[in-house]
Amino acid sequence: MTGRVIVSNRDALRSLYGEDGFRHVEAYLNTFAASYRGEGYHSQIVWLDDKNQMDKIGARAVDTPTSAVQNKGAVDAVYKKLAPYYLTIVGGPDIVAQPRLKNPVKDRDPDVPSDLPYASETGWPGDLPNISSFLNVNRRVGRIAGITGSKDPSYLVKAIEGAILTSPRNRDVFTEMPFAVSADDWKVSSRLTIKDIFGGDRRLNLSPPDGPVWPKELANRLCHFVNCHGGDGNHRWFGQGNKKMPVAFDSQLMEGALKAGVVMSTECCYGAQLYSVAANPIMPICNRYLSQGASAFCGSTTTAYGPANARGAADHITGDFLVYLLDGNSAGDSMLLARWFFKSIYTTFEPVSLKTFAQFYLLGDAAAVPVLPLSEEERQMRNERRLSPLNLPKATDREISIADPDPSAQPPQDIYLKLISIANREGVKEPEIVTCPVTARESMAGVRREVPAEERVYLIYDRGGDVSDGAPFETTRIISVTERNGEIVSEEIYESKGR
Repeated sequence: MTGRVIVSNRDALRSLYGEDGFRHVEAYLNTFAASYRGEGYHSQIVWLDDKNQMDKIGARAVDTPTSAVQNKGAVDAVYKKLAPYYLTIVGGPDIVAQPRLKNPVKDRDPDVPSDLPYASETGWPGDLPNISSFLNVNRRVGRIAGITGSKDPSYLVKAIEGAILTSPRNRDVFTEMPFAVSADDWKVSSRLTIKDIFGGDRRLNLSPPDGPVWPKELANRLCHFVNCHGGDGNHRWFGQGNKKMPVAFDSQLMEGALKAGVVMSTECCYGAQLYSVAANPIMPICNRYLSQGASAFCGSTTTAYGPANARGAADHITGDFLVYLLDGNSAGDSMLLARWFFKSIYTTFEPVSLKTFAQFYLLGDAAAVPVLPLSEEERQMRNERRLSPLNLPKATDREISIADPDPSAQPPQDIYLKLISIANREGVKEPEIVTCPVTARESMAGVRREVPAEERVYLIYDRGGDVSDGAPFETTRIISVTERNGEIVSEEIYESKGR
């Protein structure tokens, strides 16, 4: 039985690395496939561009590596034919496409690159589909990526080698002394997340004043959590405090600083963006982690959001990923469970939660198990507040309301006045209001039904900016207001995590 399928594109690897470079990668891939030790299972490499191999699977071979429709169709066929428990993509978006989804939030991102479609059995519905098309996730998917556009295969080889060498260690070495960093302005939210992950308080490093040069004793720890700012195509992450945004992490300063087997979950905007060396010759921080043997890295491809003084959006999906990983689940199971748990705590998926659901994904081998499993007694205690992998398909039959933005919709006059009052109360000087009617509800199992638009979500945008250390930066605050049958029933305030 196929426990794990490894998919990649042979011609794309050859084109990028040359024949010798490809052979080097292929040798490590073969070792990687042979290293899988699932009881009664085996690992198989599928070249998505190999016509003979894809003919046997019953799908068209991929001839355009960056085509979302071709790669999604090929991966769906792999699942139909081989039914793997895990799927690990090898290569960046220039090797195996990272599908782009419609961004439901009005921010700087034109779309949302995401591996979410590969984790869903829903077929590709057309150009730039809505994120809400892929909410029925049921697959365990990870990606081992080299540096996008780089002709040096050594970084991909090192990332594959890290996956090969991953072996479970005692939970205590991850949980007793984690390396946790937060923007100073978000310390309340970060401390809540840390308490949820580790079951108690842990030291939280704040930026400012800490960073970007971190003591080896901290950087060498095996569990990392970061809640800071990131930037599009930027190799640095930034803190925030005292109206400044100093550098908290720098990819260049992290070379040789990490310990093999490290796991990272970061809320930073663009924290897992696989940007090309053509845009920035300095590798992304996520690639720096993979090239130093990280076992698992959870991060975002685009601008992410969360509250400053509570938990929500990015806080949940990144924190819950670590909760499940530290319980001894595989990286692929942990990402899937974090998505399912995210669905279980939201009654309405409005644009911010939709974007969060899609933008965070797993870098690393989906089958990796960095942490030794808990005992059955410990697992039962922990699962009182978490979904169990054993109960995943039957987690709940509750429904989620889906609220996609409708540019033509306007709030009724009485609701509009209430929204303006909320904006004034929160100090929004020039509010921009977007209406998002609830037109469908979907069960946790992916069954969708259309409903009358009796519920609406309104997004109040507060856009600002400032200058820190001589460099301009943008900030976006979003107030998400839910109205049901003419009454305001909830409010959430989110801040962007990008510079």
